[in-house]
Amino acid sequence: MLKQFKKILFGLYSLRNRFLKPKEFDGVKILLYHDIEHELFKGHVEYLNSNYQIITLDEMLRNFSAGIKLKNTFVITFDDGIKENFQLLKTIIRHQIKPTIFITTGLINTNKRFWFNGLCQKSLIDLLSCSNSNRLKIINNESEYVGERDALNQFEVDQMKKFVDFQPHTISHPSLVQCSDDELENEIVSSCEAVECITGEAPHSFAPPFGIYDDRVISILRKQNIKCSLSLNPGVNFSNDNLFDLKRIGVPKSCDINEFIVRIDGVWDKIRTLPFLKNFSSFYKQYYE
Repeated sequence: MLKQFKKILFGLYSLRNRFLKPKEFDGVKILLYHDIEHELFKGHVEYLNSNYQIITLDEMLRNFSAGIKLKNTFVITFDDGIKENFQLLKTIIRHQIKPTIFITTGLINTNKRFWFNGLCQKSLIDLLSCSNSNRLKIINNESEYVGERDALNQFEVDQMKKFVDFQPHTISHPSLVQCSDDELENEIVSSCEAVECITGEAPHSFAPPFGIYDDRVISILRKQNIKCSLSLNPGVNFSNDNLFDLKRIGVPKSCDINEFIVRIDGVWDKIRTLPFLKNFSSFYKQYYE
């Protein structure tokens, strides 16, 4: 049902864009990718370059700090730092964009898998609801989380770092609100230090795993001189917004140009809150529906 509904919706909306110019807006929209097929990403970037302005996350922060009002502007971000991101480097260089990739530093250059890969929605939510120490006990079977690597390796990071803005996303991708104070500080501080070793510069931004955070997280980020933190809440960002709760628009892996336009225009985020769709629009599926 959901797939059929989306197909009709995206098709109808694409007809609108054939006759009307792309939708203008005030502020900055930050896109959130995890994994995206290369040809689709190329199409997304070409569409944005033809109709809007793409800037870096750091440029957005500097403009906001100066009180400059932006419009029709996009920032591109990725979470996790998965190995498939390396396949996008050619398009990144060709179109002279500099996306931010928030990397899970403890998985870089290892054969570890992300602990949440393959989990059903219920299992993920259950694990995110228990203390971090209990979660680690439950997933302690290392053989299940070591194998073919999920994350970028050192060669790929070295090749990308001139063209990509690497920023911290913790060491092991836990739910930060379930961490003890010591665990929390280690996850944030050590990932910031690891990113600085990669880039040679102190990090300026952070993305909490699963978009989950509390006041303790923000306090540590401020002590690390982090300027902003990015959420999973959809919407547009303005210079007077809370920089530690920046909004992002999620883009799933198999997102063709019609669906992409519907998402960046904010149409899908409004429609999926309708009562008859709520059962399909869960926390887990938020960026993959």
